[in-house]
Amino acid sequence: MVEAYFAWVHKVEPSVLANSKTHKGLQYSINQEQYLRVFLEDGEVPMDNNAALSEGITYLHFCSEMLITMHLAEKSVA
Repeated sequence: MVEAYFAWVHKVEPSVLANSKTHKGLQYSINQEQYLRVFLEDGEVPMDNNAALSEGITYLHFCSEMLITMHLAEKSVA
């Protein structure tokens, strides 16, 4: 079903009026396809990030933690 949705999006997007809300929605799907696929294919992925936000985890916080983890992993390999 996910494959069919993205095939349809890629098929109809060129024929939709460029400045319409429908076109903007289709472009969003195309631009976010990689991330939407994860959400649509894995039932464990939450619809929103409210749980993370209520724990005080922001995107910036997540990225900084990831960079620190990667840096420490690199040091332990060297």
